Amino acid sequence: MRTAASESASALRGSGHLLSLLAVDWKGDSSGSSAAEAQCARLSEGRISPLPLADAVQALVASRDAAPLAVRALVVRVLRVHTAADSGMLLCLLLPLVQAIAHESHLPAPGPLASLLLESAIGNAELECSLYWMSHVEAQDGLRAAKEAAVYASLRKLLLERLDPSMAAELRAQSDCVAALTRATAEVKAAPDRPARVQRLRSLFAAGEALYSLASPPQPLTTPLRPGRRLGGADVSLARVAKSALAPLFLTFAAPPEAAGETSGSGAGGAGGAGGAGGA
Repeated sequence: MRTAASESASALRGSGHLLSLLAVDWKGDSSGSSAAEAQCARLSEGRISPLPLADAVQALVASRDAAPLAVRALVVRVLRVHTAADSGMLLCLLLPLVQAIAHESHLPAPGPLASLLLESAIGNAELECSLYWMSHVEAQDGLRAAKEAAVYASLRKLLLERLDPSMAAELRAQSDCVAALTRATAEVKAAPDRPARVQRLRSLFAAGEALYSLASPPQPLTTPLRPGRRLGGADVSLARVAKSALAPLFLTFAAPPEAAGETSGSGAGGAGGAGGAGGA
């Protein structure tokens, strides 16, 4: 007589597909169908057929701590093959992959997915910057458990340790800039009306105030949204505040001295967006 457990085990044996492993109840009791599935899946790990890229991403996003590290390692191996020659593909997939790292409780010794992202990012400024800021945003998500936030803090720490010192310093400068814009947005929102908000915003560029370093930066600024774009100082006379309860800041930056022939930065650019995010 075939039981539900034996039928499930047979399906897993014949599947050879990695997604079947991720459907297993790895935390099942020591008896019953869950235990049978888990035991069969462990025996099947070495006979997994290749996955399409979309299925590999889905598998990483769907898996949890309960799945053995070997299962995630198999999926990451597929992902590594698909993205080895195309960093642009990895950049497009970066957000769901960063979110999937929350389930890798193996940090500070990086798990398979974290290892792939760290290895791929080093030497690619756009990936380095995007990985840093996506992990920062995920760590700040108030809906995440403290354990998951700690995973992202460890990931950022590992990234900074492996970066070229100049890039690490650039990311820290970006963090300081975003923090200053966040503080400035809070102060601007406290003003009673829009003209008072604009006046308060422009006063924050004075010496000793929150945004002074943006008006007279010691070196060209970079933004999280466009890490390859260099910006000079902000034009205080053009600083304004949008008509919104969030009070997003619109800042215009000059081109840095070494790029004087380029078009000036737009008020709708990265810094303005960062200020609005701070107000949110």
